[in-house]
Amino acid sequence: MTVTIYFDGCSKGNPGKAGYGYALYRDGKKVHEGNGVVPGGHATNNRAEFTAVLKALEFVNKADFRDAIEIKGDSKLVIEQLNGTYKVKSATSTEFVPRIKALIGGRDMKFIHIPREKNKEADALCNRAVKASRRRMVL
Repeated sequence: MTVTIYFDGCSKGNPGKAGYGYALYRDGKKVHEGNGVVPGGHATNNRAEFTAVLKALEFVNKADFRDAIEIKGDSKLVIEQLNGTYKVKSATSTEFVPRIKALIGGRDMKFIHIPREKNKEADALCNRAVKASRRRMVL
């Protein structure tokens, strides 16, 4: 079996109000989705993207999936840093990459860059989280 995770993050202002979203499929069937506001609420797009991956892997570990995992996203930076192709230099990268690698453990894992058009579900989830948080602030 294979678990496929689609992730995205968004920041309204970059930095600004930031959210994350992910959708998890197991052998092509959707089994879970998650979204929320990035801790602290105000962040860059890169922090939001890394948060999406981190939250998705936390769910995978909690659900105790032992499957091979494909993580797909439209952030070339995040994908290539997790693949080890790009150097990890920024404060955000040095904070998240080791945490994400620790969650991976010894699993079979692939990080795959996909076009934005193939990541609409995760994009909608992160934007929904930011919009919902803005409505709560107004009330």
